Amino acid sequence: MSSESRLFGYPWRYPFVVFERGPRCNDLAPVWRQNGQALIGGKRWGQVWGAAAIEHQAAEIERGGEQFNFASLALALEIGAVTRPDNATYLREAFGERPGLLQAADRFDEAGQAYAAAQGAVAGGVATRAAARRVADHLRRAAAAECAAGQQFLAQIAGPTAGRRAYVSGTARG
Repeated sequence: MSSESRLFGYPWRYPFVVFERGPRCNDLAPVWRQNGQALIGGKRWGQVWGAAAIEHQAAEIERGGEQFNFASLALALEIGAVTRPDNATYLREAFGERPGLLQAADRFDEAGQAYAAAQGAVAGGVATRAAARRVADHLRRAAAAECAAGQQFLAQIAGPTAGRRAYVSGTARG
């Protein structure tokens, strides 16, 4: 927390946020749309996000080869390797009766495995162009899996709304 506070110039050491209860909503279509589009990603006005950003990073690695700054990638790989399996677990627990979301969970597991493989390849050192290409290949596998998960999320919008779990929206203050 201390290093994050220094990095972002926060005037506090430990942030504290209070979420106040908001209205209950049963229509998850906006959630599936936002998250699906974010996972698939795209490029506009010089910004790249989602799977498109992962693909872009893979291309940068291939261009730079063993000279690419792999240290700058380490945290992102660790986050992907940890969070994507957690995302998969959540989908299975919260929406286990929905085949499309179970498929999205499988894609999240694939992405997590690809990030872990890339993380292992980077940790072992990237001394050759071929080794850099392997890291890029792992990232492309992760991008494809994340894109497929996003497509499954978007497919949920067309499905029936019956049986969707409610979520509570709210505002944050702190």
